[in-house]
Amino acid sequence: MSSASSGAPGRPPARTGRELVELLSSMRFAIALLTLICIASVIGTVVKQHEPYNSYVNQFGPFWAEVFGTVGRTAPRLGGSC
Repeated sequence: MSSASSGAPGRPPARTGRELVELLSSMRFAIALLTLICIASVIGTVVKQHEPYNSYVNQFGPFWAEVFGTVGRTAPRLGGSC
């Protein structure tokens, strides 16, 4: 029995590691990563942090206020149940 036919089906670990290195060193991956960083920085610049919930509703509307509240951009709501 040869070593090529034995073992688990799929790619050998050396090939998977090589593909990972190729992905991390590709220009397409770098541009995609820079684009995500730019989008995140624009959002972080536009959305003020630790503002009252009503401020987000007035500025961005109820949908986006809920989105920001979900990701923790608002100050804790005072009063009400936890």
